Amino acid sequence: MITIKNLRIEEIHRGHLDGWSRVVADIDVENMPNPYHKEGNQIYFATRTQDKHMLSHSYDAFLLIPLYIAMTYKQDLRICGKVSKRLYHNIMTYAQSILCDFSDKLSKVNVSVDGFTDMVDSNNGGGGIIGTSLSCGVDSLSTIYNHYAKEKDPDYKINALFLFDCGAYGHYRLPDTHQKYLYEYHSNKPMADELNLPIYQVISNIHAFPRSMEWGGHGFNAGAWGILATSSCMLSLQGTLKRYYIPSTLGYEEIKDFGKYYRDYDMAMFCESYLVPLLNTECLELIPDGCQYKRTQKTANIANWEIARKYLNLACKKDGINCGYCWKCMRTLATLEAIGKLEDFAPIFDLAAYRKYAFLNKCRIKCEAKSNPFAKDIVECYKSHNRPMPSVFLARVYLFVRSCASFVKRKILKI
Repeated sequence: MITIKNLRIEEIHRGHLDGWSRVVADIDVENMPNPYHKEGNQIYFATRTQDKHMLSHSYDAFLLIPLYIAMTYKQDLRICGKVSKRLYHNIMTYAQSILCDFSDKLSKVNVSVDGFTDMVDSNNGGGGIIGTSLSCGVDSLSTIYNHYAKEKDPDYKINALFLFDCGAYGHYRLPDTHQKYLYEYHSNKPMADELNLPIYQVISNIHAFPRSMEWGGHGFNAGAWGILATSSCMLSLQGTLKRYYIPSTLGYEEIKDFGKYYRDYDMAMFCESYLVPLLNTECLELIPDGCQYKRTQKTANIANWEIARKYLNLACKKDGINCGYCWKCMRTLATLEAIGKLEDFAPIFDLAAYRKYAFLNKCRIKCEAKSNPFAKDIVECYKSHNRPMPSVFLARVYLFVRSCASFVKRKILKI
C-alpha cells in the first residue's frame, strides 16, 4: 500500500529553492520499494514565497502521480486527508479505466481518503487567475493568442503565465535538468514582459521516482505520465488558480485516428482531450485547448502575430535563434513555407539550415503520413495551398539511395 499523509506548507531555506515555499506531504509504502526514498520520503510543490498564498491545503495535488505509481505496482492508495469530491469520483469511476486502456502495465486499484474538501473554503470564493503555459511553442502561443490577444470575455481571458518543472526537462536527479528549466524560463520571460503578464513558477520532485518506474525499458520518458504531473502542479495552486488552458498537441480527429500509435508511450497524445476534463475540481477547471485545431492550423493562426514572430521557441534556441533542422523546426518551417510565411520568421530561425535539409525532410514527411499525425497534417496543408511535395515513390527512392550512400560512406571510413 502507498500512504500519503502529513500535508503542510513550509518555507525553504536551503539549496536552489532558498526563498521559496512549498506544500509537502510524506509518502510511506508497504510491500513495494519506496519510489521517493532518495527524496526523504516526501513529495512537494514549491513556489516563490511571495506566491505562497496560492498553495492549496487540499491533497488533490498528491493524488495523481501516487495513483499512477500504485496502479503500476498494483497497490492500493491511502490518502490521509481530504480531496476534491469531483476529482475523486472521476478517478474512481472513469480515469482509471482510461489509464488501463493506455497501458497494460497499469491496473485498477482502490483509493481511500479521509473525506472531501470544502473547495469554497480552499479558494475563499475568490480565485481569479486564468493561466496557460509560458513554453512559447506553437501550441502555447496559439492558446495565448486566442485567449489573451483575441479574448474579450474576462471570465476566459488569460491573465497569467506558468512554467512547471516536473519532468519535461529531464530526470529529476540529472544535474542539468533544472538548468534547462531555468534556461527556458529566462528565454521566454521577455515575451511575458512584453504582454505585461505575470509569471508563476512551480518546481516539484513529483518526477523523482527511480529507474524501476521508467516506462517500457526506454529510460526516462515523461510522456508516459507528464500530463498527470503538470496537472498536479496546477492542482497545487488552487488557492487562486481557477482556470488553466493546457495547450494540446493533437486535434480531436487526430487523437481518434493516431492515438493508438502512442499507447504505452505518450499519455497526452493518447487521451489528453478526454482525460484532462476528468481532473477538474469544484474550483479549478483544466481545459485542453487546441484540440479544435490541427498543428498547421495553429501555426497559421499565429503566423501574422508579431509576438510569435519574435518569441516562437521550439526548445532548440541558441542565442535567440531556433536551429532550423530539428524535427520541430522542420515541421513548423515546412508549414510556414506552405502558407507563404517562411521569410517572416527569418529573424528567429536558421533558414539556411532548413533549406539544406528541406527536401530530405519533405520526403520523410511524405513517407510517414499514414502513421504520423504531424506528417499527414503537413501533406494536407501543402495540398490545400497547391504547394508541391515529392510523390511517395520519389520520396522512397530518394531515402533509399541516401541510406545506401550513407552505408557505403561508413564502410569506406572504416577501411
